[in-house]
Formats: sequence, C-alpha cells, structure tokens
Amino acid sequence: MPSDPSEVDEDEEDTAELDEDYEEDYGQALRPIDPLEDQIQTSMFQFRPSLQPLRTTSGPPSLVQSQSRTPSTEGSFGLTAVSGSHLRSLGPKRWSVIDLPEPGRRAESAGWGKSGWSKYSPEVQFYLHYHETHMTHHYYSLKTNCDTFLKTTFLDIAVTNEALLFAVVGFAAYHHTLTKPDGQIHDFLKFYNKSVSLLLESLRTKRNSEATLLTILQLATTEEYLGHWVNLRNHQDAAHKILTQLYTPETIMNTEISRLILAWYARFDVFTGLLSGHQGTLSRVWFEASLQHYLRRVAIDPIDLIARIECMSSEIRLFALDLAELIDKAPHVAPQTFLHENAMLAHRIARWGAELDVTLRDEAWFVHIPGVRTENDVLDPFEPGLLMGGERWPVNTLLNDWYAIDSMQRFQTAKVMGKEAPPELRTLAFKMCQMFEAIDRWEGSPKGSLVASQASLSLSCLFLPREKHWDDWARRKLVIVERNGYIYPPPFRANMAQLWSDPSVLHSWTPNPSLAEVPPIIRAIRTFVEERLLDDDNTGSGSSEDALGGGQMIAFNVDPHSATVADGGLYPLQEAFAGGEMAVATTGPAGQSEVVGGPGKKRKKKKYGWNDPESVARESDLRDMKSIFSAMRIEPSAPGYGGG
Repeated sequence: MPSDPSEVDEDEEDTAELDEDYEEDYGQALRPIDPLEDQIQTSMFQFRPSLQPLRTTSGPPSLVQSQSRTPSTEGSFGLTAVSGSHLRSLGPKRWSVIDLPEPGRRAESAGWGKSGWSKYSPEVQFYLHYHETHMTHHYYSLKTNCDTFLKTTFLDIAVTNEALLFAVVGFAAYHHTLTKPDGQIHDFLKFYNKSVSLLLESLRTKRNSEATLLTILQLATTEEYLGHWVNLRNHQDAAHKILTQLYTPETIMNTEISRLILAWYARFDVFTGLLSGHQGTLSRVWFEASLQHYLRRVAIDPIDLIARIECMSSEIRLFALDLAELIDKAPHVAPQTFLHENAMLAHRIARWGAELDVTLRDEAWFVHIPGVRTENDVLDPFEPGLLMGGERWPVNTLLNDWYAIDSMQRFQTAKVMGKEAPPELRTLAFKMCQMFEAIDRWEGSPKGSLVASQASLSLSCLFLPREKHWDDWARRKLVIVERNGYIYPPPFRANMAQLWSDPSVLHSWTPNPSLAEVPPIIRAIRTFVEERLLDDDNTGSGSSEDALGGGQMIAFNVDPHSATVADGGLYPLQEAFAGGEMAVATTGPAGQSEVVGGPGKKRKKKKYGWNDPESVARESDLRDMKSIFSAMRIEPSAPGYGGG
C-alpha cells in the first residue's frame, strides 16, 4: 500500500469515504497537549490436533541444571518425543543498565547515532537508542521475543513516520524518566503531544497505513501504563477500525508486521473483554486465523519453538473470547445448552494445560533461585521447577495466562449456576502469586517481566484469603508494579481499599511508603492521572466503567463457608477494576452474609489521590499538569474513538 497517497482511485471510493468519516470523528475526540515548542473459521468447540512434545538434542545455555529427561508420554494423548537441530534462541536476559549519555549530549560523540536518526535532535536520538537497548517485548505484553522487530523494523518504520516516532520516543522517555531522581512529567508528555498532533494531521491528509495503526497501538500502550483506561478503550476502538480497513482474516498473518499488529491488538481486545464480561470487538475468525497459521508452521517445522508458543498463546485468546461469548449469552440459552458448552470449554482449557506440560516444560530449562523459604514468606518462590529460563521463558507467561483463564472459567460457572465459589480459585491464586514472587526474586528475570505479569497478580489479589499477611503481601507487590511504571487506575485502588476495609489504600498501597518504594515521579504521575480522570468525569467525557462496557463480570470471597454467588456474597470484578459501586461480602454478627456498599448505595463522587502535602508534586508541576491534561483529553466523540 502506498505510504502517502494523496489521491484516491475511483474504484476505492468506498474506502476513501470510510477514511473521511474516521478522520472527522477523530478530530473531535483526540486533542494534543498545550503547544510545547520543539516539543479459517472453525467451530467454537472444535479441537485442534495435539502438538508433539518439543525436545532438542542440544541443551540450553548456562541455565541448565541437569540433563533433559524426556518425560513419559503415557496418558498424554499419544504424543511422541521429537528431537531436532538447534533452535533459534529467544534468549531473554535481564538487560544491564548501560551507561547512556544524557539526552543533551550530541549523538555523534555518544556513539549511538544511526542512519536515518541524524535528522532528529540528540534528545530524540537518545530515546530511540534507549528503546533499542532497554525496551523488551515484555513491556508490550507480547509472548515471544519480538525484540528483533521492536529494535529494528519497528524503529525503521518510526523514522519514516513522525507520529509513530514520537509515540515510541514518548514511551521510551516515560520509562527513562522513572529511573531519574529528578524526572519530570513533561519529559515524556511533550513527545506524546507531538505524536497526537502529527497523527491528527496525518489522518486529515494521508491514507491510513500500518504506521498509523502502530502509532495508535503505541499510544494505547502508553495510556494503559498511565492508568487511563477510558483513553485505552478509545484507542482500541480506533485501532479496530483501521485494522479491519487494512486487513482481512485471510491477509492478517501474511507479514511479520501484520502478525505483530494482530497479537498487539488482540491482547487489548481480550483484556477488556474479560473485564467487561462481553465479547471483544474483533470477531472470532481473526483469532482462528492466528491459530491456524501457527499450526501450519508447527506442522512444517515441529521444532519451531516460537511457532509452538504463539500457537498455544492463540488458543488462550480463543478461550478468553469463547468464555466472554458464553457468559454473555448465558441468560438467553437453556441451562442444558450452557452446561454442555461450558463443559466443552472447560475440557479444552484442561487439555491445553496438560499439553503444555508435555510439549514445552522441560526440566533442563528450569532455573534455580538461590534462597530458602523463611517464616516471613507467605509462599515458596524457591520451589524447584517453578520458572523456566532461556528460550523457554515465555512458557512462564503462558502458565500465568492459563491460571487466569482457568480461574475465570471456574468463577463464571459458579456465578451462572448460583453455586459456592470453588476452592480451586484460591489454589490458582496461590499459583499466580507464587509465579510473580519467583519472577521478582530471580535475578535472571527479563526486564519488563514483572509488568507483563501484573494482570495475573491483580486477578489473584481478588481471590486471596482476607488475612493480614496476604493483604500485606499483595500491597507490596502492587507497589513494585507501579514502581516499574504500570499505574493502577484510581477506581481500582478505591475498590481494593473497600475490599481490604482500609481507606489508606486510596493514598498508598503500604503505610508510610518510603521514597524508594514510591519515588516522587510515580506520585506525580498518579496525581496527573487522577486529575485527568476527574476532569473526564466533570466534563462527561466518559468513565472507566463505561470504557469496559459496564459488564457483569464479578469476583467474590472464595471461602465456601462464608459466601456463595446465590446469597449475594460477591462484588463486581469489572467494577473493582473500573470504578462504580461495589458489593462486598462480609460476615454479620450472626455469621450470616451481608452486602456492604452495593449498587443501591449512592456515594458522592470524589477525587482519589495523594491528599497529604508531602506526597503531591511541587505546585509548579501541578500547574503544568493541569494545563497539559485539559488539552490532551480524548473525547468519546473523536474520529474512530466512539464517535459517529
């Protein structure tokens, strides 16, 4: 497709009309910051052929603790072992902190200027280099090692499209700002502003392209990190329009770029779909196209590790899609129909887990985490066989995804059937927490892997026992996630405060946090986001609850002796993440369940934030932030952002 067609052929008139409608809507919704100078369709229940276990003749690198032992395949769907030549290594490593020159130094003297970068300022070149050397695919929640793409092709596209360039530079600047004791919000927001301005101009004068779509996905990723889920959903809607304009299910898997775009977009689609309890915006055939593509690759090359991992990741996305569809239609189908389809889905999920263990979990790749569990450890992160390293690192992420989707399927089954919360939910929560703790403890964990695990951590917090040592553990881990740049939305914090019966959580995950736990830049970012969300509420621009569809997905106290779905011992999971009123199961004086809070209770809209003087940003910073967020707000009526 031409990168900059200024005229439209007559036989493309319909597409041009779509572009014009999109641009008109977009211009109403997306506004830049105040000017800163220089600144193959299958049945839902059809099973695919089992994958054969993957074994290699060459052992893994220094992570090998013992020789690989091919497990018995007895009872494992008749799979047989496969051995083959050397695999391409995914090779995730903990990126060392490189002594990078500060942005003001000239690129030539710094030695990191590249062809195509020289026309940009040293500051822009600095952040391009920072993205190239520090930003791994884990920061984008992508399963396999796309670093080759993110550090080469992605940046090559960016230097030919300035809207994308400044979106990428802004994301890199955001993460670099977190490492600076004196980091300021405007250090990265000025690049976001420039990206938005250039994107709007591009939509008015050029045809949408892959670079346009990549720009919107990058901006959506930044908004997710900032905790503004309203804008995240708006970006997702815009990306959906352009994705379906540029591709079809038959063409989406044809190139490296389009495959990455689908994986990137699908992650947002599944994420919001699970939280809202409704189907995502992309139809099932797109997800099936991904699965069938990787199944064909595995059939051609059984030792293609990336294809195997992407194949199983594609299935997880289908599970999530099918679960959302099943729950959405549950009130409208016969109970027998729901039970049958739900049992089929549960079987697919269980079969996936058994197959993963046979095909990808090889003890030769298990890592050793030095240490011994103490009485202060609520779980054991040193358990042998917990984490896999080297090229098998993505298996850890797949396991976390499996635990999460298994939890949601079990939970939704109990909800629809009005039964007690199954105790397996707590067991699965323990597994997700143990995995997170192990990732946090192991010094070989790839950079960005903690943020990539934040979704399973957030979910597990909802199913943990309501005991002080577990609450304290969860709070400490949520602090770590935010310190790594992933800011939880204020409504999530507010509802966790209600869940834990501790209003102090509104201001801090832990009592009296140190500067090391919550540095000033994190506090300033949170204040900024809270102001943006408050402004959205006051102007009617939308809420986090609206962004997630107002769905009915819920979670609840999993103690079968204290609450059931039938007796009202529950609270809305969608609301826990997105705001709104929350019903929390408690035990009354007579040992009976009560509902505190619930939808019927009117609560005055309030601003959640750092209310103590020591925790807010300097007044000058706040004045700057107020002028910035008021101009960068994305309106729901914007082109492609929910507008007509």
